[in-house]
Amino acid sequence: MYVTKADGRKEKFSFEKIVRTGLRAGVPRQEAERIAREVEAESYDGIRTREVLDMILRYFGERKTVYASKYDLKGAIMRLGPSGFPFEKLIAEMFEKLGYSTVTDVTISGRCVSHEVDVIIEKESRRYMVECKYRNFPGAYIGIHKALYVWARFLDLQAGNSLGRCGKLDAPYLVCNTKFSDDTIQYASCMGLKLKGWNYPQDNSIAYILTKNKIYPVTVLRTVNARTLQLLSGAKMMFCDDLSEEKLTEIGIPRRRSKDIMGEVAGILADNN
Repeated sequence: MYVTKADGRKEKFSFEKIVRTGLRAGVPRQEAERIAREVEAESYDGIRTREVLDMILRYFGERKTVYASKYDLKGAIMRLGPSGFPFEKLIAEMFEKLGYSTVTDVTISGRCVSHEVDVIIEKESRRYMVECKYRNFPGAYIGIHKALYVWARFLDLQAGNSLGRCGKLDAPYLVCNTKFSDDTIQYASCMGLKLKGWNYPQDNSIAYILTKNKIYPVTVLRTVNARTLQLLSGAKMMFCDDLSEEKLTEIGIPRRRSKDIMGEVAGILADNN
């Protein structure tokens, strides 16, 4: 049986992929396997990945709300922009959890022009520029023209450093919440451009780092509506671990709703079984 991806490509239905993602969301293996079997039985050849995801979230939600919340982390990231939360802040938080110091929205003078850099990260005397590319729809690829653009900016900043116009940068990062095209990966590997995508590289991807370090944006919460997200955005409360019942009531969320939200937050931030 095959599933149809958002970009039209087809791949084999993967029972184990559902189980693995369920385990990362804190679902006990027996439960994850049961849900995967139910989803497999309800699926059909050529089913779209969106339909599969909807089924998984429904089954997880019937068992426990936080299972569905954690499983839909990718969807939560895609809801950041429309909800008023900057993707660059998420990436800065991710690198900080990895031990880097970070600064966002920096303007740096190169040899030819000034450049607005999304994030500058530094660790162990090594300094990097980070270009963030955000997409709020599935199936999008970051093509090689973005990699060429980032590398050209890096070269101009290197030249600017040689003229004393800016600090030294050791390498550039291109970070996205979707996928990279094959030629982008090939070019990056050849030139020394560092890439981080949703599932790339496999053992150190955005999805892996966020889940391992419990970096969950508030858009992952299934107990909040658009109005609540607007209040959270206005108060610059972007992450689940930013929240407390007191903070929520201070920005105008009723106490009962605040308790419900914090109950979901506690489940999301709890250690996986």
